[in-house]
Amino acid sequence: MIKILCKLILLICSLPLVILTIPFGVMSFLEKQMTSYEYFFAFGAHLVALFPGFVGDHVRRVYYMLSLEYCHPSAVISYGTFFSKRGAKIQAYAGIGAYCVIGLVEIKESVRIASKVSITSGLHQHGNSSNISNGEGEGTNRQITIGEKTWIGEGAIVSASVGSNCIIGVGAVVTNDIPDNNMAMGNPARLLPTSNKPS
Repeated sequence: MIKILCKLILLICSLPLVILTIPFGVMSFLEKQMTSYEYFFAFGAHLVALFPGFVGDHVRRVYYMLSLEYCHPSAVISYGTFFSKRGAKIQAYAGIGAYCVIGLVEIKESVRIASKVSITSGLHQHGNSSNISNGEGEGTNRQITIGEKTWIGEGAIVSASVGSNCIIGVGAVVTNDIPDNNMAMGNPARLLPTSNKPS
């Protein structure tokens, strides 16, 4: 009962911050409808990353529900974490730790992401050797998917899709897609020989 009461008090205390956040969410939504730019979205994403604790989690949830392609109300986005691409999607009961940077990614149900994880928008978002050498530097974004009930360890860098029911080890660097029901560790991440078993 005391825990519920404390959460209720914090929720009420967060209402002024939520009200301040709504204009940024609305501006981001209008920006999406009228242009291809993400200036307002990026400003709001950096701003809401700075609010700590339960109040901050609530503020971030509201902002991303207004501004991302999709954000389920049950998702938890911790302090210091921000999304760099508004095309990202967060499904139900997903939890993202502190100080993460998330690109163009769909995070499926019940995914758990530890702190200081980077999920990029693919391997070529800043171009490749051919267009960097001639000065163009045009990159391509790839939609990354993190499958249901997958766990991603502290400090991992993920640049490829990860299947459902997977575990990505601490500090792993994922450059190739990981199939369902696997564990991967290392730099570059390699599948553990005994891990390819259905859960």
